Formats: sequence, C-alpha cells, structure tokens
Amino acid sequence: MQHRMEQEPLQSGRSMLIAAQEPHGGMVLIIVTPLVLFSGALGVWWLSYWIPHTTFASWTAEIVGIFLIVEAALVTAILLSIIPGYLKFSDRASKAVESTAEKSNRYVRALSGSGLGYWDLDIATSEVLMSGSLMSMLGHANQDKIEGLQFWLEMVHPEEVDGVRRTMEYHIDRRTPDYSIDYRMRKANGEYLSVADRGRAIFDAKTGKATKLSGVTQDISNVMRVQEVLESRTLELEDAQKTIEQEIQNVRKFQKAVDSSTEAVAITTPDGAVVYVNLAWTLLNGYSEAEALGRNLRLIKSAETKPD
Repeated sequence: MQHRMEQEPLQSGRSMLIAAQEPHGGMVLIIVTPLVLFSGALGVWWLSYWIPHTTFASWTAEIVGIFLIVEAALVTAILLSIIPGYLKFSDRASKAVESTAEKSNRYVRALSGSGLGYWDLDIATSEVLMSGSLMSMLGHANQDKIEGLQFWLEMVHPEEVDGVRRTMEYHIDRRTPDYSIDYRMRKANGEYLSVADRGRAIFDAKTGKATKLSGVTQDISNVMRVQEVLESRTLELEDAQKTIEQEIQNVRKFQKAVDSSTEAVAITTPDGAVVYVNLAWTLLNGYSEAEALGRNLRLIKSAETKPD
C-alpha cells in the first residue's frame, strides 16, 4: 500500500491551479474583440455611406445586415474559443480555493485541539497576530488579538528577552534553519509560564528578505516540573550511590582486617549456619573454609564440650 504525503494548504492550492493550466487567449479577447467591433462599426458606417451612391443602393440594408452577421459570427467565434477555457479554469480555481480553505480549517481545528497557541509576526510592521488559544494560555480572553512585537517581548521574562530577540534575528538573517527557543512568559496574573516556541520565516522570492515569521507556542510548564523532579531525584541517587560505594569500601577494609587477623573469627546466620570464617579460624579448628561454610557451628563440638 502506497502512502501519499499531504501538501500544505497553500502549496496544495497552487498545485491544483498549476495542474488546471491557465488558458491562453486573454490578450486576444481584450485586444482583438474591441478591434473587431470597432472595425465593424467603421465598416457599417462606410457601407451606409458608399452603397447608396452605387448601383446596389436598393440592397444597402441587406448588405449592411450581412456585414453585421459576419462580424457577429466572428466575435462569437472568438468568444466561444476562449471563454469556455476560462470558465473551466475558473471552476477549477474555485475548487482549489475551497480545498485550500477546507485544509486550512483542518489545520486550525487540529491546532486548537492540540493546546498550542499560534502567532504570526509581520516583520515590516512589527505587528503580531496572537491566536485565541495563545491568549487563553497566557490568562487573557480567548480571542485572536493583534498587538505590537513589544507587547510580546514585554511578557518575556526579563532575563530571557535578549535570548528571544537574538534567536529571532538569527533565523530572520538565515543563520539558523528554524526559530526554536524555550523561555518563560508572564501570564495576566503575574505568574510565569515555561513555553516552547517553534516557527519559521517566510522569505520574499525577489528580495530574499523575511516578510513573516509564523509559529506555535506550547506550554511546557508540566514538562519542566517533571524535569526538575527527575533532576532532583537523580542528584539524590548520585548521593546515595556515593554513600553505598563508601560503605562498600569500608566493608572491604573491614574484611581485609578480619581476613588477616590472628584471632579466629566466624560469622553465622541467626540460625547458626556459617557464612564466613577467617584463616585463623580454620587453623585453630582444623576445618577448611569449604568444609565450614553452610554448616552449623556445632560441627566443632566434641564429646568433652559441656552441653551448656
């Protein structure tokens, strides 16, 4: 099964118009038709003036009528050869507009349902269109709003304004492929919200300069809180690991001390099973380490050992 990637709305609309193939003959319709009509009017005037002075004077009306019929047929032929193509193209153009609008609405519905806020910056005027979802995210009324770029920057945390401005300028100057930055924005109640901006500029085909910068804003406060908790837990685990490693080193030091001790040492479980004996113990009791491990210490009891 083949999968076809859907084009963006505007690109899809352009593709449909290109596929429709704009008809030719527009200039003919604009220039030739008026010229034919003017020539016909001139011809009718000339025939009406000239024929009465000839032997065909009695046929003046018929000749002029035939001339008008020929002219009308010529104009009709021109119109019939050109207008149907334009009507067909107009129909396809209408369908392209409808398709573009439907796909755009689909994008808008998807964007609204995703919880993302949309914005569009006009670089020439520094005006920013902020979607209702973005305004709602920032604690304002849920409606589209047009504000100046300064309004946007005033909501950015003071420590991060320069970073946002610099990231924006770098992308507009084509030094970065995308506009992408995480920062904090002030809500209407004064609290700060962690957000992620992702966008891309639109460049003029002739001048190569950026004309628009459009993108989305995502609330990542929950993600940042989870990240902070994970970082805190990671630090706690690292501290715990250091403590465990220190204890392991202490145990190893203790084991070396016990292993080399001249005193007989045995370690058992609560029910008396041997789990460790040092060299001094094996020399004193005559059992090897392998013979002692797992057995009860009663193995060293002799007939002369008092029961208590």
